[in-house]
Amino acid sequence: RTTRMSSFPIVVPDAAPPAVHVPVAKATDVAMRAPAPRTGAGAGTAPVAPPREEVDDGNDEVFKRKRGAFAKDLAYMMYGFGDAKEPDPDSIALMEDMLVEYLTNVAHRSMEVAERRGRMQTEDLLYVIRNDRKKFARVDELLEMNAKLKDARRNFELNDPASVLAQERAAAEAERAKQAQAQADEAEGDDA
Repeated sequence: RTTRMSSFPIVVPDAAPPAVHVPVAKATDVAMRAPAPRTGAGAGTAPVAPPREEVDDGNDEVFKRKRGAFAKDLAYMMYGFGDAKEPDPDSIALMEDMLVEYLTNVAHRSMEVAERRGRMQTEDLLYVIRNDRKKFARVDELLEMNAKLKDARRNFELNDPASVLAQERAAAEAERAKQAQAQADEAEGDDA
């Protein structure tokens, strides 16, 4: 199938992966999450929402989450994607809620896949995100980098300058002891 935009044709394969679903925030959801507007001299000056705890009472268990854990990073990312240098704390809180909800959803789906085996592995996450090419490529890139870093750490420990020096000193000390023993044996042979 071919689509035309301006003078360049765009070819879209029939088996293209589905688009990533991003939940759209409804006005009622935003209104429920947003606190009352601030007024006064300090309104709008705080770049990051203060951490607060949220308790969700379920039927059989209580979920506690410290809010604000991603606030600083989200503020930087929002600025990087075109928001104000100091985004509104309420916007950061909303983004954080959406991020935690997304991560929880992906983790639960990964755990459902892993349920058959009994324990979760990296392949379970890869299976869940297999249809999103960008995420899959990024996770693959990060896993490769992690493997390279592990290998580099292992090689560094083997070639650690302190351990190499200790081995050289031990070898030199053993050589001196061997020479001293040889001289002592030679001196005894001369005396006899």
